[in-house]
Amino acid sequence: MSNDDDPFAEPNDTEKTIVNLRPGGRAPAPQQPAYAPPPQQGFGQPQPPQQGFGQPQQGFGQPQQQGFGQQQPVQPQMPQQPPRAAEASFALTGMNTLNAAASQIFALIGRIRNRAQHNDPAALRTSVVKEIQAFEQRCLHAGVAAQQVNIARYLLCATVDDVVLNTPWGGRSVWTTQSMVGTFHKETHGGDRFFDLLARMEQDPATNLETLEFIYVCLSLGFEGRLRVENQGTDKHMRIREGLARLIRAQRGDQEHALSPFWKGIKLAHKALNIWKPLWIITGILVVVLTGTFVGLSYALTGETERLQGALATLGQPEPIELTRRAPPPPPPPPAPEVEERLDVVTGFLKEEIDEGVVTIFEQGNTLVIRIAGAEMFGPGRDVIQAGYAERIIKVAAAFDGQPGSILIAGHSDSDPISNARFPNNQVLSLRRAEAVMAVIVGALEDPDRVTAEGRADRELILNENGTEDKRLSRRVEVILVK
Repeated sequence: MSNDDDPFAEPNDTEKTIVNLRPGGRAPAPQQPAYAPPPQQGFGQPQPPQQGFGQPQQGFGQPQQQGFGQQQPVQPQMPQQPPRAAEASFALTGMNTLNAAASQIFALIGRIRNRAQHNDPAALRTSVVKEIQAFEQRCLHAGVAAQQVNIARYLLCATVDDVVLNTPWGGRSVWTTQSMVGTFHKETHGGDRFFDLLARMEQDPATNLETLEFIYVCLSLGFEGRLRVENQGTDKHMRIREGLARLIRAQRGDQEHALSPFWKGIKLAHKALNIWKPLWIITGILVVVLTGTFVGLSYALTGETERLQGALATLGQPEPIELTRRAPPPPPPPPAPEVEERLDVVTGFLKEEIDEGVVTIFEQGNTLVIRIAGAEMFGPGRDVIQAGYAERIIKVAAAFDGQPGSILIAGHSDSDPISNARFPNNQVLSLRRAEAVMAVIVGALEDPDRVTAEGRADRELILNENGTEDKRLSRRVEVILVK
């Protein structure tokens, strides 16, 4: 909010006071017509010059004068506006309804009492008029009696006038001719009846307790009235406030002096440490340490085992072991025409796959080997046959279905190590791939019992011409027909 929107702001004032009567903020009050009570109603009609305040013929409670205590009920002049805005924006706080309803204007009085100057006293007056009207509406909707509301309104108007007119800027403003008491109660001498009302309320403090508390707040906010110009007026003002405070305290009773009803801590008896707790703590620490040690050593042992298995698998590969023994008698020559016929049959049956480079057929001793390239048949580190390869494996099975002998399916891998939950090493990976091919071949043979599978890991690598490993060709599956 800018200074132009705040009639109580000083130039370059960045400190703002926001008063909220209820959580969530106060809804803006609807525009209301200016409050103008008719002269014949209300209390405090203009007094003749010869009458002082508090004289019997014109005091409060006289039947011939319409004021406090008049015989006919006072009709408060309410603006012709539905009271929903005041009802929605008002929430009771504390024990005193009047103080709660006036909290907004009390906050404004606290701000303007020490103002050295004010940019727009006329706008300030308009804002105060609207707020006093809203105060009256809030009190009535809260169930406060109309007579009590009129008294509180007079006290509030007198307090605002007294504070404003005693500021450096208030005595030169429109307030000198258009005071709050004059606007709402048609009195030219604002605040003359304040202390008379106080004396009257003190006669029955039990009934008028909320009004007495309201007067105490007005005095505390700076209302002095005629005491401002009297000798020792400040001392009298202080004695009046102290006496009023004692009277209110006598009605309300002594209050709790502590800021919080639960400020004292809870006293708990000392509980001796259980002798078993340290043992449990030590045991728990040992379990954690031993478990961590076991996991670490197990992981290290697994890695070392893989390394040793690989080293053992390569022992003796460069030069096969030769045993010196008497040569056995030569075996009878194999039926060459039959072997050539079997190789030719299988080769002719798989000619399309051979031309595509998918399979390779060769003889090795007394076996006929069909080597299936595994680089494209399986994904990296997987044992699932890729789409399109199952039909070719079935065709390989058909080529061996009419040939006698057992069938061995051998899975091979390259030398790159693998270690995960599914395949802890290359041996397991090669075996799983051989079993995957076996599952397809078994379904295509008339005698599935003749088929077995084994994994050979990286023990039979295929080398390039320069003697290095050809990893792509080493990843393969061989279907071997044992004659």
